[in-house]
Amino acid sequence: MPHDPPSKEADLVHNHYLKLIYNHYLIKLVLNGDLIIHSVKDSNYIAYALAGRSFIEHVAVWRYYLVEKYAPILSSSKGIGFEEALILIKIHKKHLYGTSFDWGQWLKKDYSGLENDYLAKISDKKKKQYDKESRENAQVNVLTCVQKSAKILPKIGVYYDMFCDLVHPNFGSNILLFSLSGDNKIVINNQSSQRIGDRLIEETFRDLFLITYGQINELTKSHFSMLLGESLPLYIIKRIR
Repeated sequence: MPHDPPSKEADLVHNHYLKLIYNHYLIKLVLNGDLIIHSVKDSNYIAYALAGRSFIEHVAVWRYYLVEKYAPILSSSKGIGFEEALILIKIHKKHLYGTSFDWGQWLKKDYSGLENDYLAKISDKKKKQYDKESRENAQVNVLTCVQKSAKILPKIGVYYDMFCDLVHPNFGSNILLFSLSGDNKIVINNQSSQRIGDRLIEETFRDLFLITYGQINELTKSHFSMLLGESLPLYIIKRIR
């Protein structure tokens, strides 16, 4: 599916971006699911934590855009005219292309430029100016998205904090290496039959999938309810039945 819309008509551009964004989410969620399956089979606890955190982030950001960005415009009593469609398209572009990294410089191999920009970003003197210049294409704050979702489903917030701790270089990631010895002492032993990482997977696997994959059908319905003048694609109808 091409990134560029096949038409310049606002409603068709909007519909194109909707489908494009959905495909992005679907593919990344499938890849994350595949990573989780392999991490469980291989007892790769760090990979499980990384994929789990990514799962939560993608679902939270998706829901944030649907509820906080698109819904207020689509539910307006004014209806969807040309101006509203243009606003939706602008949101789509930020949804797709928002970033905190200058990929243009990287593609041009301007590595020294990237280093200088980074130093400018962390400089107290230049930080405000840097933020002002980069705000146009800045991505939404993931933590904000998680917190918005957690107001409806608190477990998302709890699990996000947990999985962040599991991948950071602190106690959370350390306990993934712990095992229990025969005399119930905590040891580092990758061959032990009582590894803490196994227990963590057993106790989090079900809930992790409920708060991520468990939301996909509802998010999909909400996502495609935003199509303008076009019925749901057949593959979506089959998926959400």
